[in-house]
Amino acid sequence: MTATERYREGGEKADLDLVLSAFAEDAVLISPLTDRARFTGKAEIAKIVAVAFARIEGMRFHTDTGDEHTRALVYTGRINGVPIEEAAVARLNEDGLIQELTLFVRPLPALVELMGAFGPELARRNDRPGAAKALGLLVKPLIGMVRGGDRFALPLVMPRRRRAPAAD
Repeated sequence: MTATERYREGGEKADLDLVLSAFAEDAVLISPLTDRARFTGKAEIAKIVAVAFARIEGMRFHTDTGDEHTRALVYTGRINGVPIEEAAVARLNEDGLIQELTLFVRPLPALVELMGAFGPELARRNDRPGAAKALGLLVKPLIGMVRGGDRFALPLVMPRRRRAPAAD
C-alpha cells in the first residue's frame, strides 16, 4: 500500500497510526490558514490529525492523482455541520513517504469553522488553556461575519433569477 493510500484509508477510518505511517519522521504539514503554521515531525502532525478526527465528520476522499514525487489528494466532509472540501499537495521523499503536506480548504465558511475548531483544540492539546480560551473568543466575530455574509451578502452578487409564474 502506498503512502497516500494509507493516508486516505487512515483518514476515512480515523486511524491515527495508519495516517502517521504515511509520513516521514521529519515530515512537515503546512496549515491551510497561514504559512506561519507548520507542524514538523510525527509528534506535531499527530496532534493536528487527532484534532481533525475529533472535529471533521464523514471524511471521504474522492481524488488521489499525481506521480511518484508529488500527489494531490482531495476529500469532502463536514465541520460543525458545514460542508468542507480539503485538498492536499503531498511531496514524497525517495522512500515514497510524505515529506511535506500542504493543505487547502474551501469554501470560506468551512475554513473559518476549521479555524474556530482547530485553534483552541490545538492550544488545549499543547497545554495552553488560556490561549485556547482567547482563540475561541477571537474567532467568534469572524465566524459570525462569514456565516452572515454567506447567507445574506452572497445572494446580492448572484444574477437575478426570474421566478416561474405560479400554477393555477
